[in-house]
Amino acid sequence: MASSFKGVVEKFKVTLVNDETGSTERVTIQLSLDGLKVLNQDASRTLRSYNLRNVARWDLMDTSTVIWTKTDVDLEERPLTLSSDPTTIRNVVDTLATCCLQLAEIIQDKEADQQTANNLQELAAGGGKTRKAAKVSTHWFILHVS
Repeated sequence: MASSFKGVVEKFKVTLVNDETGSTERVTIQLSLDGLKVLNQDASRTLRSYNLRNVARWDLMDTSTVIWTKTDVDLEERPLTLSSDPTTIRNVVDTLATCCLQLAEIIQDKEADQQTANNLQELAAGGGKTRKAAKVSTHWFILHVS
């Protein structure tokens, strides 16, 4: 099950750019199925934490990426701008995309499992979804061969 899954955590050293002031700060980004965490440079303190469900989209530039997040209390998406060398930025975006896709698969599997469990429960209780048999009309054709 997903709840007992111990996934891999990827860490990247990047620069966090404040979009309002333009100031920068060296940070460590931690990506996993648990979400995206912005840690201080030596990774001893969490500065920000985002659930992957709150990642709305991301934009990839050569040496930076903007990750747009939106929580239940946000009126609009908020940018999180990360800067580093092109290889590191590509790896951050690749890892983020992989984590989001894996989470989507886990959610989809859980929903399918829940639907199957609900159907089995209804069948066991004597109910369940019944299908009406389609009425099939039969026609006979006679083929004349000359």
